[in-house]
Amino acid sequence: MGYVTTGLTNGGVTSHYKFSYDESLVGVEPARTNAVIAACENDYNLMAGWFGGGTSVTGMSVQVTTQSNGAGWSGSASSSTIQLKAQGASYSNNPAYLRYLLVAEVVEIFMMAQNIGWFQGSNEGSKGEGLSRFLSSQFLALNGFLGVGMDRDYAVADLWLNSSRQDFVNNAPDDNGYDATNGCTTLFIYYLFSQLGYSINKIIAAGASTLAGVYHNLTGDGSDPFPLFKGILDLWFPSQTSSAVAGPNFDDPWPLLAAAYTGVWRSGSGPYYLWTDADQSHFLNKWQTLASQNMRLTDIEVTTIRGQQLWSGIWEQGTDGYYLWIDADTSHFIAKWSALAAQNLRLVSIKHYDGLWAGVWRQGTDGYYLWVDADESHFLAKWSALAAQNLRLVDFDTYVVNGQRLWAGVWRQGSDGYYLWIDADWSHFVAKWSQLASQNLRLVGVRTYGGLWAGIWRSGSDSYYLWANVSEADFIDKWNALANQNLRLIDMIEVPLDASGAPAGSLAIGEAEAGVSVERLAISEMGGRGVGVSDVVAASPPVGAGVGQGGGDTAEAPSGDGPVGAGLGHGGGDTAEGPSADLSVGAGVGQGGGETAEGPSADASVGAGVGHGGGDTAEAGGNGIAAPAVAPGGNGSRSTSQGLGTGGGDAAVGPAASAETPAGKGGGDVGQTGSEATRSASSEMQGRGAVAKSPSRARRASRTEA
Repeated sequence: MGYVTTGLTNGGVTSHYKFSYDESLVGVEPARTNAVIAACENDYNLMAGWFGGGTSVTGMSVQVTTQSNGAGWSGSASSSTIQLKAQGASYSNNPAYLRYLLVAEVVEIFMMAQNIGWFQGSNEGSKGEGLSRFLSSQFLALNGFLGVGMDRDYAVADLWLNSSRQDFVNNAPDDNGYDATNGCTTLFIYYLFSQLGYSINKIIAAGASTLAGVYHNLTGDGSDPFPLFKGILDLWFPSQTSSAVAGPNFDDPWPLLAAAYTGVWRSGSGPYYLWTDADQSHFLNKWQTLASQNMRLTDIEVTTIRGQQLWSGIWEQGTDGYYLWIDADTSHFIAKWSALAAQNLRLVSIKHYDGLWAGVWRQGTDGYYLWVDADESHFLAKWSALAAQNLRLVDFDTYVVNGQRLWAGVWRQGSDGYYLWIDADWSHFVAKWSQLASQNLRLVGVRTYGGLWAGIWRSGSDSYYLWANVSEADFIDKWNALANQNLRLIDMIEVPLDASGAPAGSLAIGEAEAGVSVERLAISEMGGRGVGVSDVVAASPPVGAGVGQGGGDTAEAPSGDGPVGAGLGHGGGDTAEGPSADLSVGAGVGQGGGETAEGPSADASVGAGVGHGGGDTAEAGGNGIAAPAVAPGGNGSRSTSQGLGTGGGDAAVGPAASAETPAGKGGGDVGQTGSEATRSASSEMQGRGAVAKSPSRARRASRTEA
């Protein structure tokens, strides 16, 4: 059959196009093509605007064929023939489909006319094909056509995700097909657009011989962008056989948080709450709201990603006094620590970030200790000395100042078994975790740094769980699932991905156990020996000594170096002495004491930090749930769920363990904050970020885990 113009508006001629259709397309034509004609010049202007207005394409002859599954063109920027192959789909009669195909082809002619690198040789090649698919999908989004069907049927992201994930960012093969190659190129252009925030015009104007070159032109960063791009996708889409980008745009999974999560769980049945990746003001607002619901912050995490400071926290039920102090320099933090100690408030969680400190306090009258800015040897010596005085490490952090790795720790009174394991690679850390579990020692705190891991253990015979190096969505999914098994999150870390695509200072994604549950059923672990008095390491090791390297058991004294990465280990039981005096100058800043009765001193001015405290509240603590009784320690389901309180959103974000009482419903609409029973200075409530603001929406829905 031939191509005709019968019934077409103005004989099918517009400023830039001349349309015709196959004469056998009786019924759908000429109405369908006339609808395209009515919109084509506006669509052309959109494309011309994307290319900066200085590039033009003319003399395009458009033929609507009886073929299916795509389109093609041949010719030059001043004379070309475009064939639209739009039959055979459920949406074939929709003019939007023809407009979509036309845009996909015309932008390729624009690339040729622009001639700055997108077009290569005789066709657009892989990078130009990626741009074509990106721009045609942007056309769909701008015109409200996502959901018609082309967006799903022409998506290519999953083809690359479910492949070996080769690098087509630094390589630009002559490939313009429906395949994994162009899944990579399309995903990367969306990465530039949706993750890094570059406009369509800037992306197009940055044309180069490779997509890595486009990135360099845009950012001025000469490093290789592929590892981080791939690392983020590996984190969020770990499967290479069943990964799927959720709609409405099936080629655009971005933005994705470029950080890996690790969490530690222990048995528990009380109300609970998790709030992740909020800006500081929303975090403080959430903290105040939850305090009024008798929920107490127990762990705090601060992470900086692409210059943005993100705050996360773990809450449990409580009616005791509490305090939060953030953005303090070291001297003011220690001063606040001393003042709050005199009010029977004990530090339970500590975080060093951007040269500042944050701390979480709970009511208590027991012995306590704080030791900060110590090098490793002095930290270990202090840990050993305090262990002999019935002081147990409850939280710690490690950080770098002026090129030197330093350590900080928080101790509270205790006489139970304990263990510290540092400088271990991932495989040795997991091996130690398993070994100590069999000795009735439970992991209570974890950190990763410089490719190594550190953990602290306390005596326990309860259920437990470790979930490491996963995306935010997978972490929240696991948190929901474990809540149903009466397992409560007690510690978490969030590690940004570095330029290599791996979590900075952490294990590489895809390494042994990465992104995989690391778990034991508590019922099978109860036969192991507990750690008793005989396991005490009686003396502090000499400065610089290799302590317990090579994976030694808790009962043994340090016996020299072992394999690199095996870690440094110490364990012990109960003794009887009180805290001793501080170590020598330079060994860290440490102070200890008991309970006194003084009220807080007035805040210092600049650098003093932001503090909030409170006592008992009036609301019932029923916003958490007592999870149903199930076998402890199991995997649980991994069904997707709404991201939990991400980014400061106050949507319905409680865990879905029960339809009766969602945990931590969010919304900031509950009763007043708690009475400040532990404070007298009203000036404490005026810290920066304490005033509630309108919450932003929750950032994203969870993605299905492979």
